[in-house]
Amino acid sequence: MSPRLSIVIPVYDGRPFLRAAVTSVLAEAMPDLEVIVVDDGSTDGSAETIADLPVTILRRENGGTAAAENTGLAAARGEIVTFLEADDLLVPGGLRVRLDWLERHPEAEAVGGLPMVFLDDVPSSAAPRLPPGIPERLTLDFYRSGAFFPVVTWLYMFRRRLLDRVGPLDPTYRRSSDCDFLFRVLEHTDIPLLRELVVRRRIHAGNHSLRQSAREGIRLCPEGVAEAIAINARYGIVHAEYVPWEIGYLDDA
Repeated sequence: MSPRLSIVIPVYDGRPFLRAAVTSVLAEAMPDLEVIVVDDGSTDGSAETIADLPVTILRRENGGTAAAENTGLAAARGEIVTFLEADDLLVPGGLRVRLDWLERHPEAEAVGGLPMVFLDDVPSSAAPRLPPGIPERLTLDFYRSGAFFPVVTWLYMFRRRLLDRVGPLDPTYRRSSDCDFLFRVLEHTDIPLLRELVVRRRIHAGNHSLRQSAREGIRLCPEGVAEAIAINARYGIVHAEYVPWEIGYLDDA
């Protein structure tokens, strides 16, 4: 019997965090859940930390996050698919709230939730807050208006029929493949946003998408900004400045 839901977790040298990420998913205790961890050529033995857990582990040569996510998508058997970063944590109920919503709305192709960020080995004083500005649903016109909301795969849950139409992530984007993928999704369907926290985003010294300095605090890495600007331009979207959205929803607890 095929699982109802598949969750794909790509990892590259995430040994300190991977087990916590996977156990936060398994804590949902969903019998119809398939967990796929894709080891993208890790050199630190990441996969060994979860060898005793009931998950599928796939190994591949290092090709970047998008390539690893595509490997997981190709193997996923669920009718519905979502993602999680190897250094993040699922909020308790973060899967169920999105899955239940999709089951109540069979016409919907996707649904999203909200991030909650927590700091790990990063001074709190380095983390400015962003205004929420959370829309009822995401559309390309929302982004074209100059507004912003995170364009990351792990906030969203997708039906397989939608993914089959959209196609895989583009691995030529090493930093911002999520941005291109989400805009391609929005060419097919709007994405309703639930007022529910679904993922706790861990900010730490090793985040691949961020840079830290005493003067500027936490900033998106220049390579990621350059990719995002190019991707946005393809879709008629212009932003005057890129800021680290990840620190817009801080968890002070």
